[in-house]
Amino acid sequence: MQLLISLVIGVVLLSGVEGSKCPSVVTPMCHKLNAAAYKGLWYEQTHSKDFIWDFGCKCTTADYTIKSTDPLLISVNNSCTGKKSGKRIINIGKAKANATASGECALEVAFYGNFYGPYLVLDTDYKTYSIVVSCLPGLENYVSDIWILARQRQLPKPKLNMLISKLKTMGFDYSDVVYTEQTGCQ
Repeated sequence: MQLLISLVIGVVLLSGVEGSKCPSVVTPMCHKLNAAAYKGLWYEQTHSKDFIWDFGCKCTTADYTIKSTDPLLISVNNSCTGKKSGKRIINIGKAKANATASGECALEVAFYGNFYGPYLVLDTDYKTYSIVVSCLPGLENYVSDIWILARQRQLPKPKLNMLISKLKTMGFDYSDVVYTEQTGCQ
């Protein structure tokens, strides 16, 4: 079963070769994650097209709860509402500090057993927005998933556009951006 899960995840990761891309050098603006300020509920504003977990969903959220501070362990509760079914879909995961990226806001996140993937808080003000990237080595550039999260259900359009522009200025290819529907939510 573990082999099957690994194969499925590998295929999903490789399918992202045409999706969002990280620059060859990623320079985060966030340093030393303040987990106490980051915890809580975030509303997904955008995600990469190839991120398939919330395909066909709206009202996507991520809720982070600190389980331990030394070492840092965080419970991750991702949820969304199926557009057709209207039912809430929940995906529970876990995150831990990325030991190889000291001084950065870098975590490793797992939703399926102990298969951890990179989760870098590229930039956040902790109060209104967070830009998160997951950069994986690809064939040409770095294949990535990118999310923009907010503390409110919908960021004002000018603020969201500014964050997308910031990604482009930093060298990210986010041409496959998908805007998350956050209307009609309960």
